[in-house]
Amino acid sequence: MACAYLLKNNYKIIGRNVYFRASEIDIIAKKNKALIFVEVKARSGSAFPAEAVTRTKRQKLFTAMHQYFAKHPAKNYQLDVIAINFLDGGTTKLEHYENVGMQD
Repeated sequence: MACAYLLKNNYKIIGRNVYFRASEIDIIAKKNKALIFVEVKARSGSAFPAEAVTRTKRQKLFTAMHQYFAKHPAKNYQLDVIAINFLDGGTTKLEHYENVGMQD
């Protein structure tokens, strides 16, 4: 669902479920010459999925991103979160948070 959303919005998917010692990066994409690392969180019910990307998780993701840069240098990059909430009645809500950085 997250990849379909990104493709629909002119992102090019270059990697999925990319593993590093520190963490896994769910999606690596490109858009407008920027390298986008995407963490996908999905939950059922009323829980808000984006809250699951804690500061500790973001630190692990940034470590994994830098491990990726060792083989694939990049100057323009960001970390995004796609939150998918499976709601009652079979509906879904997808929210894309761009460039989340290290803020709490």
